[in-house]
Amino acid sequence: MRVAAVLPAALALLVLALSASRGSSATQATTAAPCKNSSAIAFEIRTMQAEKAIRCLVNRSRKKAGLKPLRINRRLRKAARRHSRYGERTNCISHQCPGEPSLPKRLRTVGYPGCSNCSYGYGEAIGWRQGRRASARGIVKAWLASSNHRAILFDRQAREIGIGVAWGSPRASDPKKAVAGIFTAIAGFHRG
Repeated sequence: MRVAAVLPAALALLVLALSASRGSSATQATTAAPCKNSSAIAFEIRTMQAEKAIRCLVNRSRKKAGLKPLRINRRLRKAARRHSRYGERTNCISHQCPGEPSLPKRLRTVGYPGCSNCSYGYGEAIGWRQGRRASARGIVKAWLASSNHRAILFDRQAREIGIGVAWGSPRASDPKKAVAGIFTAIAGFHRG
């Protein structure tokens, strides 16, 4: 009689233990999954897909460094996209291309506080890659190898990011559909 009462309780505990271990395995598999489209090169995917892959790779790297992930800020994203497209159109790779407003003014234009002495801060990482390196993985690897870009992406106060990608080369001598990409990431934070 006693065995009959203990057996259902033991089975219930076994079912709970198996469910919990499956849940943690699924969670581990999800966090270990690669960032989707991270190795796809220019023109193989849409620019929005590349932007998502960049954010995923940046956040993975931040997590390894013990930092919080960056959430997308639509205003920063709009400024980053505009900057990348402007660079592609005008054959320029710079933080301020000829005829383009400064970063603080570009941020104010999209409604993000672009001020140097207020409670908001920001930093911009730019770059371009070509060939097999014109991918989310290629640009994030380059940014993390640069101490200045790494400092922007790994700023402990940063909480949000905007990423912009334009397929094409900033070099006028390259064909219009050159396998290349111009990448901009603007990290932002609120100090107060």
